[in-house]
Amino acid sequence: MLPLKDVLILEIGSSISGSYCCKILADYGANIVKIETIYGDSIRNEEPFITDSSNDDHSTLFLSLNTGKKSISVDFDNEKSIDIIVQLAQKAEVIIDGTATGRTGNFLNKFDMVRFQSGAVAVVLEDPVTNTSSSAA
Repeated sequence: MLPLKDVLILEIGSSISGSYCCKILADYGANIVKIETIYGDSIRNEEPFITDSSNDDHSTLFLSLNTGKKSISVDFDNEKSIDIIVQLAQKAEVIIDGTATGRTGNFLNKFDMVRFQSGAVAVVLEDPVTNTSSSAA
């Protein structure tokens, strides 16, 4: 039996560090739900690519960092999408937050409050380019 078998972890944002962190946790059995923007994780566009039988190109970096995860894509400016994330956050034990400050619109204010109320452990990853991070609960 894997030690994190019953642990729900939300991975929010697009960062190699967050994806790698959650990949390790998934390898230990955690139930990872990756939340991407409606445009997808930017890592999906990183080379090198492989072509599958449907002739679709797939980033090998994205594939290697996201094995063992479930994912959803949401519009961070849409209330219904935010409500879905809030419902997941209320059930999560851990939230890995790799969102770049200012990129998720109205989402962070509502989400930060739920994250604080849910008691989930929040790991906030700093953006190495801007040296900024979203607030931690």
